[in-house]
Parts: sequence; structure tokens; C-alpha cells
Amino acid sequence: MAGLDVRAVLKPDVDIPWSNTMVKELLWRPIQKIYLNKKSTTRLTKEEVNEVWKILDRHLGQKFGVLVDFPSLETLIEQNERHNPTSNN
Repeated sequence: MAGLDVRAVLKPDVDIPWSNTMVKELLWRPIQKIYLNKKSTTRLTKEEVNEVWKILDRHLGQKFGVLVDFPSLETLIEQNERHNPTSNN
């Protein structure tokens, strides 16, 4: 953009909502690469996913006071039903 550094364009007051891709690429993957030395999320075991999650959850909780439950099948179904209600009539 006209030779401007990203920091000159995106200042702290720009509101950019998080997306699933942004969380994966900016938060999850850096932890995964450093802690597990693995680039691909598809190559992680269940235990490795849990390890990365614990690190990320602890960091977000300590730094920002944000605690998010790891998605379970049950919570994903509940969220889907809330966002896509079906009529049983």
C-alpha cells in the first residue's frame, strides 16, 4: 500500500474481529511449531492438540483474562442448533 509499513496502516485502534483462520495461523500454529516442532495441524495426535490448547488457554487467561472451553462435540452441536434452529412441527 503505497510503500507504507503495515504498522503505519493498522494502528491499535483498528477493530479487526478474530476468525477461525486468524486464531489458527496467528495463535495456534506458532505455539505448535515451537512446542512440538510440527508445521501441520493434521499431523497432531489428540494428546498434542491438548498440550497446545493448554498453553494457548493459559496464555490468554493470564494475559487477557479470557478463558474459552475447548470445543467438544456436544458444544458444537449446541452452537449449531442455536444458530440454525429447525422446526419440528
